[in-house]
Amino acid sequence: MGSKPRILLHTCCAPCLIFPSKKLKSAGFEVIGFFYNPNIYPQDEYRRRKDTLLCYAAQINVEMRSESTENDAVFFDQAVAGSDNKPARCSACWYLRLYRSAQYAKKNAIGIFTSTLLVSPYQDIEIVRAMGEKAAKELEIAFYDADFRSGYHDCVKISKQENLYRQKYCGCRRSIEESKEKKAK
Repeated sequence: MGSKPRILLHTCCAPCLIFPSKKLKSAGFEVIGFFYNPNIYPQDEYRRRKDTLLCYAAQINVEMRSESTENDAVFFDQAVAGSDNKPARCSACWYLRLYRSAQYAKKNAIGIFTSTLLVSPYQDIEIVRAMGEKAAKELEIAFYDADFRSGYHDCVKISKQENLYRQKYCGCRRSIEESKEKKAK
């Protein structure tokens, strides 16, 4: 009996890992999570999301890897420079994270990658897909295009049952402001 094909799952947070990891495992993949999210601000929010993710991934038997440097926030700021508003800012952010995920997958001989960004109804799935395909094409690796949004409500329900930390904004400085503006209306 051969081993399962491996897939790198770019993962933004524990709640968003719930449905995609289950779906990919049921499709026969060995799921390897990858936490690369230099967009998350401030640093204590980054740590809280990452720590929650690592604990939950261990509970559901998903190997997690991460790659970060001291300069990640600088790289993020450069990537979205001049793109202060949606959708340009978000597109630049998604591309940065998906490109790095594709690089990591290729470097580590994991032939395919995807992202938990595809589970959220708050993300523009068509742009996320396009950024994933663009990164895949540039790096000559496969992108697993899936619409995981049907499992979003399961993610919310299970994350509440498991008492997982659930953030109130996407991650970047600007998304904090947008979240506050939306709440004020």
